[in-house]
Amino acid sequence: MDSLEHIGRTKHWKAMVAHLKKRNLLLCFLLLYLSLGLLAGCEPEDAENGTTAEAIAERNRVYEETISPNEAYVSSKEDVVHFTVKVSQNQNNQIQVRAEADTVFFEPLQYEWDYDREITEADIAVQWTTLMGNPEPTKEDQLAIAVVSVLEEGEAVGKWKISFANQGIEWIAEGLRQ
Repeated sequence: MDSLEHIGRTKHWKAMVAHLKKRNLLLCFLLLYLSLGLLAGCEPEDAENGTTAEAIAERNRVYEETISPNEAYVSSKEDVVHFTVKVSQNQNNQIQVRAEADTVFFEPLQYEWDYDREITEADIAVQWTTLMGNPEPTKEDQLAIAVVSVLEEGEAVGKWKISFANQGIEWIAEGLRQ
């Protein structure tokens, strides 16, 4: 009887373990499904209402400048590249500096900076230089760097260096106000 009783218990335990595995697997899928549903519900973009981060920045645009570093040096319009710097400010005075280019070698970049005042186009200065630091480009040394400054009474209080050549945006300095 002992061996029959042991076999019955073993079968019972195996069935119970198999049932628990199925239940745990079902619970994992249910949890995954609910998590994905919550993430989709918390999505920050609502393109229909124009509330994507990009759409909000477009509405609050303070400054935009686009250049072509190679337009004078290429023979085909398809080879022309454009670099764009956009500066926006939201209702909390946070400044967004965005860099875009129409080349597959550059992904859009954005830097955000909390500021305590509203800015205008007159408060923005952009200086373009080549990789060698020259403001005058040549065919061999084309414009690839934008230094974006936020000015207050003519003095830079915030400055970013954007490299369109090596996909970088760097905070340079925050000026001290008195």
